[in-house]
Amino acid sequence: MNTRHLNFTPVIFALLAALVASLVWQSASAQAVPPINSRAVSNLTVPIAGTVQVGAENIALSGRAHIMSTMVTDPDFRGPPSVILSIDLLNVSGVGQTTRARYVARGEDRVIRLLVPTDLIEITFPVFAASSTATALARPALVSITLDFDVGNGHLRRAVANFATADAAAFAPVNRATENAVRCTPAGFLTCAP
Repeated sequence: MNTRHLNFTPVIFALLAALVASLVWQSASAQAVPPINSRAVSNLTVPIAGTVQVGAENIALSGRAHIMSTMVTDPDFRGPPSVILSIDLLNVSGVGQTTRARYVARGEDRVIRLLVPTDLIEITFPVFAASSTATALARPALVSITLDFDVGNGHLRRAVANFATADAAAFAPVNRATENAVRCTPAGFLTCAP
């Protein structure tokens, strides 16, 4: 009886060679990407002070701002390095110059910026009377922070922070009755109508 055997040996060797080549190629490309955990973290606590106008009242605020800066790289698209900034107000308080009422400012904010030698960021934080139980009467205070970085290693070297009066028009209440808003039904985003 004459039996025919198929010889699979060349096919198996070809598949094995392709698998080894794929593993070697993936290993080489993974080594070319910089590690994601190569981050420079800096912490600074700086004094912050300034006068904020709330209605007819000028409030001299002072306290500290804690700034944490984390440099991050973009291994996927090879973009320029950025910094994640976390700004936290610490023990900020002040007194109204006409009413002598005590005010406080609290909050934390996070922003992402490109890593440059010197950067200016402006963000708002709420200021409200220390005696109020709710922040519904809070008014915005503008915080301006000038930051100096070492772009070689991403470390935050210096920061200068000040309070100023925020543009009240940007924070005016919205009249919902006359606002031309888009309203959506709970059914989904396809059923939205102006």
